[in-house]
This record gives sequence, structure tokens and C-alpha cells, in this order.
Amino acid sequence: MSNRKNILPINEITIIPTYTCSLACKYCSEKVYEMKKNKIVVNGNEEVLENAIHNMVEAIGWLRQVNIFGGEIFLYKKWPQIVRSCLSNSNIGIVHILTNGVCNIDESDLSLLKHEKIVIEMDDYGEKISETKQQLFKNTQCLFDNNGINYAVVNNKIGTWYDFGSFHKRGSSIEELETRYANCPGTGCMILDPNGCFTICGRQSFAESLGEEINIKGKESIKVLNYTVEELRLALEELLSKKYLEMCDYCDGAKRIVPAGEQVDCTGY
Repeated sequence: MSNRKNILPINEITIIPTYTCSLACKYCSEKVYEMKKNKIVVNGNEEVLENAIHNMVEAIGWLRQVNIFGGEIFLYKKWPQIVRSCLSNSNIGIVHILTNGVCNIDESDLSLLKHEKIVIEMDDYGEKISETKQQLFKNTQCLFDNNGINYAVVNNKIGTWYDFGSFHKRGSSIEELETRYANCPGTGCMILDPNGCFTICGRQSFAESLGEEINIKGKESIKVLNYTVEELRLALEELLSKKYLEMCDYCDGAKRIVPAGEQVDCTGY
């Protein structure tokens, strides 16, 4: 049974098993289109992720919600295993799945998506994506409708994101870094990346995947399975206590608002 008690002030974490995506959004915070252009494929090992999730929950105590995102989560072949692992954990509440709907889901996996703990959201970018991809989105909707799967559509036809800029070092003062961190809309993202590393800044994880040269001396990314549960809890406490991250000096923060879902041409990549 769940003890439903938080040992640490973390209410939810976001698991990203893959950066592979069926779209190429211009302002994607994970720079997926650059990964496509550079032929970088990042898929997590499902057993590593399952064990990391288990240890994170043991360290935190109770998670109100686990988000399972991508990339596009339904392009990750082992997604049912990750979802089942979260559903079977009594110390996890809601399992929130975000999809762009531009994917093909095996009908044999649909029964899993009917579970009462699962909440599904579909990002709808409308005419920002090609007609072929719009049709795939509609097909996914029909699949969910015909199989009694509860979902909600997020209208991103007029949605907005932030452009956090390139990964060059800004040389900001400590005061500027603290302000940037305090105002960051990504603070509290609590991400478990495809490599089983926990961070509160998603940019750090995919910057490393892109091969960006980020010189961070402090402990801002935690390789979960390298720690005992108690050591992990202490490492999380230390990370949560920071007033800013060194990674903040490689980011513009929430300065520039941009349209969500605008596509770049990745033909040939």
C-alpha cells in the first residue's frame, strides 16, 4: 500500500525515454530537429529507466504524478513496459502521457491505455504540420474514440513556447543567474532523461546528447542508479537547495515568447 507521504518536496517527475520524434518543431526545447540533422538517436534502456523510477520513488516517498513524454513517446518501442512499471507502483498517483498524435499505436497495447490512473493529452498543432501528419493525428483520435480511451486535446494551434537560446556561455553575474533561475518556467520540471539521469534542467541533458560543450563543475545531473536510496535522497536535497544552476549561464531564460509547433524542414535528414 502507498504511504502517500512526501519525504522530499517533489510532487511529479517527467520521464523522457526517447528524444526521437515524428515532428521537427523549430523552437523545440529539446532541439529534436538538430538531433535529426546530425543523425543523433537517443533511446533509453527500459530496464535502466524502470530501476531509476523505482529508486526515485523510494527516495521521494510519494509522487502525485509521473509524466511520460518524448520526443514522441509512442515511437519508443518499450513504452508499454515503462507505463506498466509506473502503474504497478502504489506510490505513484497519476500517469500522464503526452503525445503529438503523429504516430501509429499497436492495437494490442490499447487496453493498457484504458487504465484509470492514465491521463492522455494530445498536442494539436493544426495546419502547422503537413496534411499527412494532420491525418495521422486524426487517425490516433479515432483509434482512441473507437476503443473508449479517455484523452484531452491541447489546442496548440495558437499556443506559445519560450526560446531559451543557444548553448554559449553568457558570463552572467550570480545575481543575474539567481533571477534567471527564479523566473524560469522550466524550474521544477524534474526530468529523468533517457540515460537514467535526473535533472531539474532538461537543457543540460539534451545539450550533452547534442555534443555541446557545457562546463559544469557542480552536481546538477544525478545518475540515479549510481546511488543508494539514502545517498540519492541527499543528492536530491542538495540539488533542490540551489539558488541557481551553472546551466543557467548557458540559457537566455524566459525572455522570448515564440509560437508553439512551427516546423522546420528536415527532409533528407
